[in-house]
Amino acid sequence: MGPFDEENLEEAASRDITPMVYTPIGAALDRLAAKRQKPLGIHVCVDTGIGRVGVPHREAAALLRDLAARSSVRIEGVMMTFAEDAAFDEEQKKRFLTLTDGLSSEGVALGRRHAVSGFGLFQHPDFFLDMLR
Repeated sequence: MGPFDEENLEEAASRDITPMVYTPIGAALDRLAAKRQKPLGIHVCVDTGIGRVGVPHREAAALLRDLAARSSVRIEGVMMTFAEDAAFDEEQKKRFLTLTDGLSSEGVALGRRHAVSGFGLFQHPDFFLDMLR
């Protein structure tokens, strides 16, 4: 759940760990995929406003478009994390759906959308999207 440098990314891939990314590492993914001779599956984390981890939601579309356009990358999922503040969580939902629905309507393949963790199972039973983590 943190940024990867190229060495860490290669180690994760060698262990069949699907990395969660949120920085512009497309060139590193290209090099690693060429070395492995197959695309690398990733999940992209979007920061919908809590400021801990993820590409800021206002910048996420550009990153997701870039990663999705690369033959070296297979976006397996896009995720967010709730602040666990009932009022703000609704705004986070809106931001995430606006982003992902908009990109999907453009034909950008995003894989599974996920926002709810084990704790969120009780807090957001209406927002499972495509998977629970």
